[in-house]
Amino acid sequence: MFMIKVLQQIFGKLELSPWIFLYTCRIFSAMLSFVVDICVYKTVRRLHPGAAMRPTMILLASSYSLVVFHTHTFANSFASVLLAVCLNMLSVIESRVQSSVSRKAAGNHLLKWPCVGLGSALALGTFVHISFPMFSLPLGIVCVVLLYRMRQRAQTIQSSTMVSIATAANSGVFWFAFSGLATALIIVIVDSLYYRSLHLSFTNGRLHLSGTMTFAPLNNILYNTDRTNLAVHGIHPWYNHILLSMPVLFGPLYFLAIAKAGMFISLSNSRTNASYTSVTAAISIITGLAMLSMAPHQEPRFLLPVLPAIMVCTWRWHSIFLRRLWHFWVLFNLILAIAYGVIHQAGVIPTLDFLKRTSVLPTVHCTNASLTLDVTCMDTNVALENSLYDTNVAHIRTTVFFFSTFMPPRHMLSQPVDRDALQARVELHDLISMEDYQVRNQIRNSVLVNCTLAQQTDPDALLLKKLTSGTYESCRTLFVMPASIDWQRVVSLDTIDYSLMPIFSNGPHVNFDHIADVIRHPLQRARLNVYLLCTN
Repeated sequence: MFMIKVLQQIFGKLELSPWIFLYTCRIFSAMLSFVVDICVYKTVRRLHPGAAMRPTMILLASSYSLVVFHTHTFANSFASVLLAVCLNMLSVIESRVQSSVSRKAAGNHLLKWPCVGLGSALALGTFVHISFPMFSLPLGIVCVVLLYRMRQRAQTIQSSTMVSIATAANSGVFWFAFSGLATALIIVIVDSLYYRSLHLSFTNGRLHLSGTMTFAPLNNILYNTDRTNLAVHGIHPWYNHILLSMPVLFGPLYFLAIAKAGMFISLSNSRTNASYTSVTAAISIITGLAMLSMAPHQEPRFLLPVLPAIMVCTWRWHSIFLRRLWHFWVLFNLILAIAYGVIHQAGVIPTLDFLKRTSVLPTVHCTNASLTLDVTCMDTNVALENSLYDTNVAHIRTTVFFFSTFMPPRHMLSQPVDRDALQARVELHDLISMEDYQVRNQIRNSVLVNCTLAQQTDPDALLLKKLTSGTYESCRTLFVMPASIDWQRVVSLDTIDYSLMPIFSNGPHVNFDHIADVIRHPLQRARLNVYLLCTN
């Protein structure tokens, strides 16, 4: 939003279309994804100065998980960035602990800023996504263990040096804890002010806070521990992440990590040469995967923080991996990049743009379409050209039901909160988790226009129905669903006479829940359709 406001100041009045929102957020996310590259490079190179980094960086940059998911504004993508930052901070702490012990000297502020960075990043990630602590908990524990062992080793050194090293260790623990708590407190206050559970006021030159605090992670935990809430999003077996999500996200890298874990357990030489940070990265993958597998609802993107961790803990094998499996690696990422980056749910944003252009209007002119309560409305500029007269329809509402597809982000419609700021507005409703009978109930309670009039209406106009003859509010209902849905099955038991009149369609759009039907009829089924609900 800040970037969009800057563009508005530079180029003057800029219409905030869904595409501007989309590309602005995508560009920001893409820029943020480079943090993962930088942190992985610095982490491995710091702990292993002689490491050949080119294979690792090629694998990371060519991974579709980074190219596709990290250019989307997923909270999981940001969590992945933060875990990469945490691994980098942990490697700084590890290297400085080792150098201070080997040199038998340490400055008081040697560990201050790395510990501040790690503590702050861990706290921030906890508020970004509920899954982040599952990956980051080992990092916090290992940080404290490193500092504790540093203090223990100081006791074997002469007195003056011992005091210096022990002070640095104690200082590191303090700054780690303080920065984490301070960051968490700031976020809680900001969240509470944003959600208006906490109120800020100035009285007699003094700052006053009133109300209650909003602790988002707690609310998230309460929501996600209720199985009925998760059923809305879909229930999966416990092994879904292990057998499906990990191979889909990381392909052969997943099996490389399994082989690495097997060698670490069986060969003592592997354990001797491994750094704390590398081992912690591997443990982070195991704890995150194990704890997320216990959750009834599982999506592949929840495992995105595995990416930087898997790169750090398997870096020694990347050159061999590229030499032997690069054909398979390229093919795997190409196919999945097209699947998730090009066709998966690709029709949602174009549909939102269609709604923005046709149904979100500052002013409209309307005319009676018949002797009934139906009215035809157009954008003011178009209406003047067609000599439509104003019937004082004060408010126009387009109710849109999204069924069996992603719910689009409402903010991309850029509708002002003030209802009177726009004469024509859109209301979005999510039906993705509803049963067929619930969908039918929604349709029964919807406003239906006349099908015959709808077919005769100018394509640039909106056909609506006045809610009552004495009011100035009109409404219409649109239904959005993938072409792969068997609509006749949904309405087979309904007795109300209504029809779905197609008014917009775009593709490709693939919903993986109906992938078999899409594969059989790709040209007809890989689309997202918008229908006008009407009655005869």
